[in-house]
Amino acid sequence: MLKIGRKSTEWWGVVSVGAVILLKMTGVLPEDATVESIQTETIPLIIDKVTALADKHGELLVYAGLVWAFLKRRTHLKSREISSREGNKI
Repeated sequence: MLKIGRKSTEWWGVVSVGAVILLKMTGVLPEDATVESIQTETIPLIIDKVTALADKHGELLVYAGLVWAFLKRRTHLKSREISSREGNKI
């Protein structure tokens, strides 16, 4: 049986390629990085650069996390309210 969405290998392959492209475009990964160099050399480099970005923009990350949590909670509450309204109409 074929899997769909995040459970499929195809989805993860596309996400992985997109992530590598994004990391190369932003300068986190060197332009000449290969799969082998990513596995052995680049993962520690990525961790160091992401840590440096988090140190530099920590306040912004906290703000973005709070906004995301608020929006997620509001979406859940609104969907629950809509489903309860629809249940009362039947």
